[in-house]
Amino acid sequence: MIDCYAWKTGNGRKAILMLAECGLPHRIIPIDLSKGEHKTPEYTKINPNQVIPAIIDHDVPGGPLTLFESGAILLYLADKSGKLLPAGARERGTCYQWMFWHSATFVPGVIALHLMAQGRIPREPAQEQAARARARVLYGMLETRLAGSVYLAGNDYCVADVMMAPMLTRRAWHGIDLADFPAVKRWYDAIVARPAAAEAFSDKPLK
Repeated sequence: MIDCYAWKTGNGRKAILMLAECGLPHRIIPIDLSKGEHKTPEYTKINPNQVIPAIIDHDVPGGPLTLFESGAILLYLADKSGKLLPAGARERGTCYQWMFWHSATFVPGVIALHLMAQGRIPREPAQEQAARARARVLYGMLETRLAGSVYLAGNDYCVADVMMAPMLTRRAWHGIDLADFPAVKRWYDAIVARPAAAEAFSDKPLK
C-alpha cells in the first residue's frame, strides 16, 4: 500500500494521476494547504520542505520508503509499476528531457503568476505582463513539440505527460487560452479524457 499525501494543486494532481495510471494499491491522504496542514510537525517529518506531494510506500524490503519531490515520485512509481516509461532509448531520453524542462524551465517561468494569483506577492502590472509574455513563449514551445508528436516523448503516453499536464489546470493564472495552442489543447484534452484522470482533474476537494 502506498500512502499519498496530496492536495489539488498542480503538483498534487501529478501524484494522484500517476498512482491511478499505474494501478498500484494506494490511498490519498488530503493535506489541506488552506489550513496549514503541510506545516504541521507530523507532516514535516514526512516532507521537510513542507509542500505536497509526498508518498510512503509500505511495500518495500527493509521497511517503508518515504519520498518527496513530484518528479522523483513519478519516476519511482513508473519504475515500480513498469508503466509509462518508454522502452526505446530515444523515447526515454526525450521523456526525461521534457520532465526536466518542466521543472527547470516551465515552472520557474510561471511561478510568479501563481504567487500573484494566490496573493502571495503583489500584482505589479509590468511584472505580470512580462510573466504572461514568458508563459506564452513556454506554451509555444509545447505547441511546437506537440504539433509534430502525439505525446511529449513520441507516440505513446508516458510519465512526462503525467508530469506536465496537471500544470495546465492553472492556465487561467498564466493568461493562456488553449484555443491559441491547438496542438497543446488536443494533447491536454486527450489526457483529461483518460479514465485514470478523473480524480486528478476533478475540481472536487479531496476528502
